[in-house]
Amino acid sequence: FPSVRSAIEHFRKLDPEIIDQDIPGFVIVRNGEAVAKVEDQHALIFSNFRGDRASEFSEAMLADDFPHFERKVRPKVMFAGMTQYDQDNEIPPDFLAGTPEVDDPFGKRILELGLKQFRLTETQKFAHVTFFYNGGYREPLDISMENYHLIPSDNIPSFAEMPGMKASEISKKAVEFIRSGEYQYGLINFANADMVGHTGDLQAAIQAVETTDAALDNIVRAIDSVNGLLVITADHGNADQMLIVNKSGTLEKSTKHSINPVPYLVYDPLYDGDYKLKPFSVNHNNNLSHVAATNFVLLGQAVPDDLAPALFAE
Repeated sequence: FPSVRSAIEHFRKLDPEIIDQDIPGFVIVRNGEAVAKVEDQHALIFSNFRGDRASEFSEAMLADDFPHFERKVRPKVMFAGMTQYDQDNEIPPDFLAGTPEVDDPFGKRILELGLKQFRLTETQKFAHVTFFYNGGYREPLDISMENYHLIPSDNIPSFAEMPGMKASEISKKAVEFIRSGEYQYGLINFANADMVGHTGDLQAAIQAVETTDAALDNIVRAIDSVNGLLVITADHGNADQMLIVNKSGTLEKSTKHSINPVPYLVYDPLYDGDYKLKPFSVNHNNNLSHVAATNFVLLGQAVPDDLAPALFAE
């Protein structure tokens, strides 16, 4: 294509409902030659701050030992990331901004309390229950006390084609882990509402949420069988708002995260008291910073002084 604009216009003419993430790869050419072909001695700056996808691209550009696919050409370039996306493997070694230090993330603190834990999801959210949840590292600190379990995601162009994703498989494995009695804490991530919500397909999103709901029902039954406790929360919305009003006043599909408040639901069938919110000031905005401390309260543990306060009284 002669320009980025002409490429996007071409694909949107073929499919007026196509969204950015589904536009196929393309190359800008002039006189039959790529305009911006990466060659030896070029300098590349990857401007992403988030590590997911950026770390994989950086590895493909830099790693000597790269088993994931054949690189027909690997130009010798000066490559820098906006930050270091993979601290475990120091990828990339050159970066512009230091990586924020996250001291004592929740999973590490659980480990220090002697509680055995599992992390469970499919490929699309594996970084979220490991790298992001850990504050920047991917591997368990103690494999005898931490089980990171990955279920491979479907390899399809759009998750609207299979909105159930791997929710059923995740719930089956979660039930297995819970009923085993081996773990005192588990972190489970269902990707459906987010990944299918990004497609803008309302009917597919409905199916995604229904599948997740059925999967949660299986987990609730497992929690009942071991006299456990379940918390359901999220870090942002998506499938909750599939339509928006555009500038012309008409409805159009929404494929972005919503900014609606997320729930923090506690399922604790053996507790016959009341969970009472702390009397925060009228202008206080409860947010995700309170989740770690609240989880400590629910686990019957003292809340560390450096955390935002729990939502409930200790």
